[in-house]
Amino acid sequence: MVLSDRRFSRALAQQRDPSRTVPAPDSRLQLLAHLDPPEHTPFRKVFNSAFTAARAQQYKPLMEEIISSRLDQLASGKMHGDLVGEVFEPFSLQLVSDVMGLPAEGRDDLRVWSIAQHRTSISRQDFERDTDMVTSYFDRIVESRRLEASADIISEALCVRDTQGLEVTDSDVAAMAAGLFVTGVHALADQLSLSSYLLFREPRKMTEFSGGQEFDSRYVDELLRCTPIIQGPLRARCVVEDLELGGVHLRGGDLVLPLISAANYDMEIFPDPLRLDFNRHKRPTLTFGFGVHFCQAAQFSRVAVAVVLAAMHNRFPGMRLAIPHLHLSLSQGKRIRSLEKIPVIW
Repeated sequence: MVLSDRRFSRALAQQRDPSRTVPAPDSRLQLLAHLDPPEHTPFRKVFNSAFTAARAQQYKPLMEEIISSRLDQLASGKMHGDLVGEVFEPFSLQLVSDVMGLPAEGRDDLRVWSIAQHRTSISRQDFERDTDMVTSYFDRIVESRRLEASADIISEALCVRDTQGLEVTDSDVAAMAAGLFVTGVHALADQLSLSSYLLFREPRKMTEFSGGQEFDSRYVDELLRCTPIIQGPLRARCVVEDLELGGVHLRGGDLVLPLISAANYDMEIFPDPLRLDFNRHKRPTLTFGFGVHFCQAAQFSRVAVAVVLAAMHNRFPGMRLAIPHLHLSLSQGKRIRSLEKIPVIW
């Protein structure tokens, strides 16, 4: 209800400057997060066609090519490695950058600048400096695509904007592209690390997960349900008018903080929620949100997770953790959950 009912407003919450996990108010990179319909609608349309279920399947060969290359490098002359630093992070950076048509030069710098959006332990000055670097980079990319289109989703977004006559500026397109990059590169790498960790803890589940030739969203949805990367609530919603929610009286102007990880562990919806169960009857999860702010890249992310984890198992069926799983460390000072390293042997 909170994620879909228009009586819970993101735009009004933004005006209230609600509690946040970064040291400065949301930047241009969170443009879509600041808007409610109908203002939100034309912005949402700009990148919609780039992330349909059909397009996600079209990206599958690219995903397979990149992960194959990463696994080749991982196995080069050794029998051990770190999945986070050697596979998941470079895979995510290359995949998102290739889909966006970003030049190879400068990608590593862009990734470093973008980390600020997920850090809770950073000064306001450094946060704003790194944010400006990211947004300026995408301003230049959009300007170059407007002058000469290419086969990438930013050029496609500009074409959609122009052909549909949407009132969205070049600066807006750059902000949305920057937001997609920041979210895509880091969230995908972090989700891969948590999902692989869960499968290493239950190796028989990995065989079950990768047994089929075709991608099956049930497996990925269950993995993502059990390994939420969001630490804490989503962005606040402001209650537009007095109403009742779960037996609680809310007044207009109150702020509500949705916690999707708790929803995904609701025992009334998911019996024995702590158990990873690929045979669980399909239930709707809130991993990618709900309503008008549902994650645009959800289908893309599902396919990427399936491709990477299946490729790892097929290439290294005997791969296992090099240290006890309780010795693995979560990254500190980040608002999304991830593992610092996943040392493995095979």
